[in-house]
Amino acid sequence: MGRLCYTYLTMKALLYGAVVLLICFAAPAVAGLHVVDARWRPDANPFTQHQVWDGLIWSEGWQEADQFYPKHFRPAGSLHVILANDAPEPQTLKLTHVDGEPIADVLTTPKRARRVVWQWIEPQTMSPGSWTECIVRLRTVPTKDVKLSFETDSGEAFNVVVPAKPPKIRIESVSFSPAIDRVYVYLRSLDGSNFKAGTLRVDRREVKSCTWTAAPAKSGLMLVEAPLNPKWDYGSHHLIEVDVPGLGTQAVSVRAWDCYFSIGLFGPADRESAVDAKAHGFNTYYWNSAPVLDELGLNYIPYGAAGRPRTLQQTGALFYYNMDEPDAHDVSKASESVPYMDRLGINASVEVIPRILEQRKKDPVTLNMLLVDNTYKPLNWYVYGQIADVFATDPYVPLGGEQIERVPYSLATAQDAAAPRPLVAVIWATAGTNHKWGRRFPTVEEERMMAFYALGCGAKGIGYFADYEQHGEGEGLKAVSDNAPLWEEIGKINADIRILAPYLSIGCPIPWSGDTNKVWVRALMCGRNRMVVIAVNKAHHIGFNTSTEFAWHFPAKNVVISVPLPRHFANCRVQEVVNGSLVPASGKVEKGKLHLSLDELDTSRAFVVTGYER
Repeated sequence: MGRLCYTYLTMKALLYGAVVLLICFAAPAVAGLHVVDARWRPDANPFTQHQVWDGLIWSEGWQEADQFYPKHFRPAGSLHVILANDAPEPQTLKLTHVDGEPIADVLTTPKRARRVVWQWIEPQTMSPGSWTECIVRLRTVPTKDVKLSFETDSGEAFNVVVPAKPPKIRIESVSFSPAIDRVYVYLRSLDGSNFKAGTLRVDRREVKSCTWTAAPAKSGLMLVEAPLNPKWDYGSHHLIEVDVPGLGTQAVSVRAWDCYFSIGLFGPADRESAVDAKAHGFNTYYWNSAPVLDELGLNYIPYGAAGRPRTLQQTGALFYYNMDEPDAHDVSKASESVPYMDRLGINASVEVIPRILEQRKKDPVTLNMLLVDNTYKPLNWYVYGQIADVFATDPYVPLGGEQIERVPYSLATAQDAAAPRPLVAVIWATAGTNHKWGRRFPTVEEERMMAFYALGCGAKGIGYFADYEQHGEGEGLKAVSDNAPLWEEIGKINADIRILAPYLSIGCPIPWSGDTNKVWVRALMCGRNRMVVIAVNKAHHIGFNTSTEFAWHFPAKNVVISVPLPRHFANCRVQEVVNGSLVPASGKVEKGKLHLSLDELDTSRAFVVTGYER
């Protein structure tokens, strides 16, 4: 939707057939400030009957007698406002009211669940020519347009009215080349319809030299690719705007980075362990800084903001870890007066956002990451997904007593909740000796299946938990490196991921499913001329009623996969990832689809498809 109250832009939006929203400024108007974008982002896609979380019973392993899903699961959404500063001096903003009510009266606290779950403005101070984004997470879906009231540091006030009607299009993913000299912006129409190319603006300037490439028909996905000259600095803030004829404008504030695909390990960073981990394909440690990691060329994801920042030339702190699993701690953080089912999101304002601000203060370059657990599923991913630079989640199987199918359901939902932020998937690779379930390690089949489920869901990084022993009352873990067969298999998995990483790091899941009763199939658009196809065998069952949590695994035979292709993939080359290498594979293109015949699918298989125009 066009959302600027300038006549020439309004007329332009009308010519495109967009609905125009007039932004009303309270007197006195604030000179130099204007609205770039103001939209409602709902959790549930209103343009389709099937939601990403549909098809799974989301259970909680807590002691509470009631379950959160579906009785207490109420999808809501967030308000997003991007404001630009055209004034010659800096402007500092704060949100003062929501629909006329003081923010202090509507903001959730540990003592009371209110209409606003959390809100923040980043950055609070806009330098001349820059912009800021305000996000307001609501507890319920608004029934009418929402008025947000702001105040500058000079005391001037103004209002922004955000329409309750959501746009039909959104920016689904933003990725960068390794040198940060090229940007890949993926747009998605939420009803799956095709749309025409429009206009791309970067840092409020139109980009003429961009290319628009449609994904397969009826997917509603489009790639906008553009060079960045000069290339962007690592960690710098930028604004991306896209005008689409008939669908209006979408804008997003992004952090520039090289989309480094992390293959991470939770474990102690002593020399012997780190050397062994690197030999098994790991490039990142979830650990505080250590000289041995710098020496071995391994990145790390520290708690807080410690260690040397990573650059394009040297390893270091890849992300800063925020509060661990805030959703799991929301229950205990809240007062007993807060209803049990309304406690989700308590930690956002009191722990998560303050930690991000502290990390930004100590190191304004390094991105931050927030890992969310599996409490209050599936709403937890939406409540926390739009805060940090990088979003992560850990759908542990068999720890939770659920089948492996929960891994792709969880990751697809988390991906939807966080978009366009990158997603990192952390998978179970240990044994919980004192847990009710997950007392054994994952089998080698389960580990590979979980990893490739994550890749098919669009993960931009993989983490394995964990390579250390832990003994204590009510808690116990075993080190994965002590399980020789599993440790060896993880090394092989990582070798395959390393081959796929250059494609996946600039990729975006295509809104399409090729599932059969035997196989889970997904495809990702990875730049203009490449796709990655992931197939995972579904014939696996964990017997939680057996003494050993026995795993039944049945390789699928004579599987045929049919994948829709972009129109410009008239001819294509197919390669398969085998033992850490790309090898030629056969496939047949017919009526706009690629058909792959697999004699056997044991756990998972991955293909890189390169398209050539006739």
